[in-house]
Amino acid sequence: MTSLRTLALLAIVVLLGTTLVFAQTPTCNASTIQGAYAFRNAMSFIITTAGTAGKKPVNVPLTAALALTGRYDFTPTPGQPSEGTLTVSHQSGNFGGVPIDYPPMTGTYTVNGDCTGKFTRMSAAGQTTTFVFAIADGGNEIEVAIYSADFPLTGSGYLKRM
Repeated sequence: MTSLRTLALLAIVVLLGTTLVFAQTPTCNASTIQGAYAFRNAMSFIITTAGTAGKKPVNVPLTAALALTGRYDFTPTPGQPSEGTLTVSHQSGNFGGVPIDYPPMTGTYTVNGDCTGKFTRMSAAGQTTTFVFAIADGGNEIEVAIYSADFPLTGSGYLKRM
């Protein structure tokens, strides 16, 4: 009877251990998103232009939309498990109804263990855009929210592993 209890207790411990392993939160690092991704972004800008009301100068806010598609490449930094570099090799789209092609851009990224993170890219004009993201489907998809400290911009995007 004692060996039957021992066997039953051992089976319970094994089952609980297996359940705990499967219930753990996924762990991510910079290598989780290593490689090439196709992306699409939709952003809105608020642009202030100078105007006049009678003889008095006023600022007039205008809104413009930007839609882009292209390719991002993520490369982990050796020896830094949560950090890497980003290359935007191609992006084109539409800005307020006008077709646009951007030159390549570079940036950096950081991935947290809970599969969230942030990447920042810099344009040739020196403007920084920041993307906060969540990694989904084991790194095959990335959902992003977009903002900029350099100009009034907001948006969202989606990246899919190529």
